[in-house]
Amino acid sequence: MSEAVSTFIDAMQSAGIRPLEPIAHKLAAGQPVRFRAEGDRPGRRNGWAVLHLDGVPAGVFRHYRLGIRSIWRAGGDPRTLSPAERRAIMAKAEEAEARRKAETRAKQDAAAKQAHALWKTAISAQPSHGYLAAKGLAPFGIRQFGGALLVPMLDPAFGLWNLQRIAPDGGKRFLPGGRIDGLFWCHAMHLADGKPSPGPLVIGEGFATVAAIHEASLFSDKHQSPIMASTAALGEKMAAAGRGDKAMASDILAAQAVVLDTMFTELARRSAANLGQYIDAADRYMRLALKAQANCRATLEALAKLHQPREQTVKHVHVNEGGQAIVADHIHQHTGGRENGKNSEQSHATGPAGECPALLGADPQGNGVPIPCGDGPEAVPDARRDKSRRT
Repeated sequence: MSEAVSTFIDAMQSAGIRPLEPIAHKLAAGQPVRFRAEGDRPGRRNGWAVLHLDGVPAGVFRHYRLGIRSIWRAGGDPRTLSPAERRAIMAKAEEAEARRKAETRAKQDAAAKQAHALWKTAISAQPSHGYLAAKGLAPFGIRQFGGALLVPMLDPAFGLWNLQRIAPDGGKRFLPGGRIDGLFWCHAMHLADGKPSPGPLVIGEGFATVAAIHEASLFSDKHQSPIMASTAALGEKMAAAGRGDKAMASDILAAQAVVLDTMFTELARRSAANLGQYIDAADRYMRLALKAQANCRATLEALAKLHQPREQTVKHVHVNEGGQAIVADHIHQHTGGRENGKNSEQSHATGPAGECPALLGADPQGNGVPIPCGDGPEAVPDARRDKSRRT
């Protein structure tokens, strides 16, 4: 490794960019290099550098995640570079970067053509494949070529760029030189009028993870029949409830009562267990137990009212001569409709229920409202004191 290359790498490290892979040979060849630096996650390459050794060695290095970017020149402080020298170094770096991008795109295009050819000749993945058998998964939308599973890697426009090859032992490899960034594998998803297909969208890392989630979700094929059957049964019960069938409501109340009774029993047991040593805990448990008991009783009362006719107690007051009042209670079974308005079944009724005469309105002559006894309206006593008593 030449002295200029070594000094350039030392300058990168001093700036906080420490390569975790060999890059000296690419720098010596004048090639732009992307590399994984210290602090980068596995599979990420946030470091970039290019070095020109013709004339006075100079180069540029950067780290995309850390936001570091610096110009280096041999034998001097880069801060002393003139604007023209800086522009010349950056022009070379940009030219090298454009050349590198063109070469990378050519390799990606070649890998995409290879991916299309492999995908066309591949067969449907076999469930007996070692990787699928070990994971207990079905071959969701993938294919198999020889002993390798092929997982298509698509861009947002659903264009095929690469294939992930999975060996029976779980080893994973992409096509050499193929595009990796910005790609994904999708299953049971398509675009219609520029919008994704309806339903939940699960995003994850790795074929096995997402396939397992799909298989366990309610939207997989094996769950569709039970869901449809449950939905149909629920629809029938709701329709029956609309026709006046109380069976569903009765079952719900009964189940709630059983659960509340179980809660009461368990909370009371815990209260008794803490009674000797932890009085506060015993008190709290007992309060909760009594609340569960009260709710259970209210639930049972609601269940009883659901199955029994509604009763109403009517009190009739009879006032005899001399001011004696007799109160009598009568219980009427309400069956609905106008059957409650029969005169023969109600004491002192003046007409069917709902057909009583209207109350008297205001008297336009200013006369008093008739009263049940007496010769007529009495004079209102003067609230003021008698004037004759004044001195």
